[in-house]
Order: sequence, then structure tokens, then C-alpha cells
Amino acid sequence: MAGSVHKDKDSGKWYYMLTLYDENGKRKQKKKRGFKTKGEAKAALSEAETEVNKGTYIEPSKESFVKYLNDWYEIKVISIPRSAKTTRTIIDKHIIPHFDDKVTLGNLQLKHVDNFILNMTKHKRNDGKVGYAPATIKRALDVVKSCLESAVDNGLIVKNVARKATLPKSTGTEMKIWDEDEIEKFLETAKEDRLYILYYLALMTGMRQGELLGLRWKDIDFPNNSLSVKQVLSHDGKQFFPGAKTKKGNRTISLNTKTTDALKQHKILIESEKEKHGDGYINNYDLVICTTIGTPYNPSNILNRSFKPLIEKAEVTPIRFHDLRHVHATMLLKLGENPKVISERLGHKDINTTLRIYSHVLPSMQKQVVEKLDSLNF
Repeated sequence: MAGSVHKDKDSGKWYYMLTLYDENGKRKQKKKRGFKTKGEAKAALSEAETEVNKGTYIEPSKESFVKYLNDWYEIKVISIPRSAKTTRTIIDKHIIPHFDDKVTLGNLQLKHVDNFILNMTKHKRNDGKVGYAPATIKRALDVVKSCLESAVDNGLIVKNVARKATLPKSTGTEMKIWDEDEIEKFLETAKEDRLYILYYLALMTGMRQGELLGLRWKDIDFPNNSLSVKQVLSHDGKQFFPGAKTKKGNRTISLNTKTTDALKQHKILIESEKEKHGDGYINNYDLVICTTIGTPYNPSNILNRSFKPLIEKAEVTPIRFHDLRHVHATMLLKLGENPKVISERLGHKDINTTLRIYSHVLPSMQKQVVEKLDSLNF
């Protein structure tokens, strides 16, 4: 085995040439181009030589990264039905535009990934702002990482260069939640709205929107005051997925008496609509929260035709629907509930997720702790 580095006279860039011998003693040369400096080429050559000595050397794949990315998606889509559409959008909108066909799996370097991230931070948006949100950039990088991890597993590349990519620092956004007065004002305003039960359940259970819109009457255990998350409606409202997004999401949530009573009252409304529409009512879905003929709601219609107008009418702090989940968790923390119980109620992966999201609430609970200590008799 012998190796050397050279400078390309036309491009001015450096490349290394590695001479190898197969098991029959036949000589063959391998080149890797595109290095800006002699030092980079030497470092890459040294790494390749080490891999040859270890028996882990993989000949750089000449397949374009974009082609492999698309092929990878076609296989991956089978295992990610819930996020397939989002992943496809990320690939087409955020990743492919930043990688041309000259970038192959074999010559893909960390600098290519870092440049792709840099370009996303400089992107001029339609709203006049510059750069995508850190969360969006992270999602795009996660797709690249997952794709390259597959290439490593398939023996096409030695390592996943995206693992060491540098993400922009997230400034973080202040969580917007309602206090008790705002909760009361909103619910009072929403009382005459047909979707009142949706908002009440969101505030009293901390369920996600898709979980609420997928809830069926058979998932509610009235005698034991509980409900189970067993089905989720997709973001576009076009299909149901069995079970929650994660194993922890498949959970049973205890209901307080007022919530059970609200559900019973809503059931009376549903039964009256069934009687009114007769054969025109779609019974197949068995949905708790549905249109007047029993079909699933479109989440975007809920947001624009009901939730936002009610917020404006109630004159409360504008929040996202998902923030109702945060309101529920914060409310329980302030009531002194154990974070482990809240974690299970929300369907978080583990308690650390709960503590990370709601760490801002915990310092304010210190006063309660001190008061409890003062109540002791020693």
C-alpha cells in the first residue's frame, strides 16, 4: 500500500491517490478529490491508510448524495407513515436545494453539511425575516443524519459526517400560558361553541390535538372516570393512526368528575344530532369530537374558524392550540402534583422531558416548599 497527495492544476484543489493490492496481488489506484489544502488531503489519506490496515476501508461511493437521499426516503417512508409527508417536504424544500449532483456519498464532507446549515440560517423568508427557526434547521439536519446513518449501515461510507455538524444556538421562546382567570374567561366564552368540549378536554387532560380528535366513545370508561389514547388523527385530518406516536403515548388518563359530566353532556348533543340527520349521520367513526354528521374535523378549520376567534372574543393572551397542553401541565405543577404523575399523564418519554419543558415553573414552587417545612413540628 502506498499513498501520495497532489494538486490539481486546473482546479487548484488537492487530492490523494492511494495504491492498493487485491487478494490476487493486482494493483489498483483510488483517488479522492476536492480538498482545499494539502493538509486536508494528507489527513484524509492518513485516515484511509489506517482504515486499510484495520481492514475497514470502504471505497468512496460515487453515488450522488441527493439520489441516495431520495432512494433512502422511498424505503424509510414505510416505517414513518405519520411523519412521511413532513419528511418529504423537508427533503424537497430544505435539503436538496443545498446539495448539487457533484456531491457524492464518497466526497461528502462535514463542510458540506455545515454550509447547508449556514444557508438555512441566511434564507430570506416570505415574511421578510432571515433564516429558518433553529427547530426547523435541527429537523432538517436530523433527516440528513438518519440518511447517512443508513449509508454507513449499508457499507457505502465509513462514518456519518453530519454527527459533528454545528447547529445554530437556539435562543428559546418564552412559553405562553394562561393563568386561572384567562382559563375561566376563555371557557366561559367558548361555552356556546360546538367545540367547547375539545377545549375543555385539552385543558383538563393535557392531550395533544390529534389524540383529542381521534378520541372515540368506546375509548371512554365512564364507570371508572377515565379515557384511553388509542387512536390519533393526522395533522391534515385525512387519516387515523392506531395508537399514539410513542409507546408512552398509549396511556390511560384519569378524569375528574366535572370532565366526566362535561363528556356526558356532550354525548347528549351527539345523540340529538344522530337523531336529526338519521341515515345521513356517519356512525362508523364513533368520534367524541366530530362534525354535525359524525365526520372528523379538519384541524386547520378548528384553528381558524373557532379557536382564534374565541381567543380574540375572550380577550385572552393569544396562544397555540398545543399550548393548552402546557397550561394543563403548569396548572398541575402549581397545584403541587408530582412531576412523575404529570409526565405519565402527558405521555412523555420520561420524567426528564417533563422537567426540561416545565423547568420555568419549578422555581416558583420553592415558596410552597418553605411553607410546608414551616408547618412541621420540629
